This record gives sequence, C-alpha cells and structure tokens, in this order.
Amino acid sequence: MPEKVGRKTDLTKELLKEIKLSILDGNNLKETAKKVFETLEEFKEFKEKDKEKGLANFTQKIYNWHSDNYLNLADKIDRWKKDYLISTAQGNIRDDMEMKPKDTQERKLRQDASKFTLETLDKANYSKRTEQTGADGKDLGIIMYPTKQDDKNTLEAT
Repeated sequence: MPEKVGRKTDLTKELLKEIKLSILDGNNLKETAKKVFETLEEFKEFKEKDKEKGLANFTQKIYNWHSDNYLNLADKIDRWKKDYLISTAQGNIRDDMEMKPKDTQERKLRQDASKFTLETLDKANYSKRTEQTGADGKDLGIIMYPTKQDDKNTLEAT
C-alpha cells in the first residue's frame, strides 16, 4: 500500500469532535474556535500575549477550513447547525406541552417558531405536505393493471 505523502492535517478526528460538540451547543464559528482553542493541550502553556495571537491564528484557520470546505467541514457544520435548531425546536414544543399557560401570547409565538423550524428543516418528519409526486418530483409509483382486454387490443377497466 502506498505511503501517504504530504503534511499531516491539523483537522484531526478529536478536533472535529470538539468542533461538533461546540456547534451542537449552539455556538457560532468564532465562539467555537475560542472554546476549542482553550481545550488544546499544545496551547495551554502559552503566555497570555501568545494565547491571544494563537487564538487569532486558530480562529482564522477554522474560518479558512470552513470557507474552503476543507474535508467537508462546512457541510458538516451546516448539518450540525440544522441538528441544533431541530433539537431546540423539539425541546421547545416538549416544554410547552408540559407548561401551564401563563403568557399565552409568548407561548403561541414560541410554538409557531418551533413548528416552522421543524416543518422547514426536518421535512421528512414534520412536513404537512401531501405527496403529489414522489421524491425529487418522480412518479409516486402507482401501477394500474388492466382487468379485461377486448379484441382490438385496447384496455378497459372493469
């Protein structure tokens, strides 16, 4: 098997896991970079002024990875953000179902926002759409079988 060439990537599985956890906590890229940077062993012994510069460099690196979609990072982050919003909306609905109506206007607004989020981001599970076509606009797959054939080779349903 050929030996891998080139520089080893800085985006390790462990780093990717830390980024994922931060995004799933609702943090944006800048907050994620700061949170992840503070957990890295190699930067814990930096002096204070070096930490600021290191954080700025690390933040820029994450932004570059995201904008270049390096190792599909931007796609993964978008999916994690979507998962965070869906999870939050589901939690809001669950909380509202257990809550006694105190401020009904605020509750209604929160429910509507949560419902909209779920219907748009998790269409497979929460869509109100009635299927007129199959996935990607294809046919639904209804097959009509003839029941009787006359002498002229035309079909008629009976």
